[in-house]
Amino acid sequence: MFIIIPLILVFGAASGIGYIVWPKFREIEKKGDLPEVKEDFLHSMFPELISFLNLAQSKFKVFRDNVAIDYEKFLRRIRILSLKTDNFVNKLLEKRQRNGTKIQFKEMNSFSNGQAVNTYFKAKENNFIAEIAKNPKDKNLYKSLAVFYMESKMHDDAEEAYNVVLELDPNDMEAKESLEKIGEMS
Repeated sequence: MFIIIPLILVFGAASGIGYIVWPKFREIEKKGDLPEVKEDFLHSMFPELISFLNLAQSKFKVFRDNVAIDYEKFLRRIRILSLKTDNFVNKLLEKRQRNGTKIQFKEMNSFSNGQAVNTYFKAKENNFIAEIAKNPKDKNLYKSLAVFYMESKMHDDAEEAYNVVLELDPNDMEAKESLEKIGEMS
């Protein structure tokens, strides 16, 4: 309510001025005595406003350029961080594989046959998973893991691996046939 009344007054005053001035412009236009209006009418009428807008526009451009540069720096830092993380994880995986292999042979010699087979199975499974972690889009690695699970009579895990193969390549007939065999076994 408090803003409506001033707006009505401002609009009414502008309308009144326009009502009084507009016919005068039409008369001057008929007579041809109207001076030419330059193209930079706004520059001559509002020089301070135009200079302020130009300054604001140039400052905004500088700000936008600085933001773009900072964003690019941020993305580069994120990329470097992800590469460092990837290198660190790869080193850990390699170390785990080396240590896992050593432990596997130690345990094979020192424990009973069942424990050695279990350790061998875990080490081989970890090797498959490490290879898949290095190249997660390779369907052949998933197939190899699934065959390993099938040989170990772990049909549920083999089914999961074959489902991933089908997600990567829906037309893989070998994976479809193997899933059908697993379905018949269940």
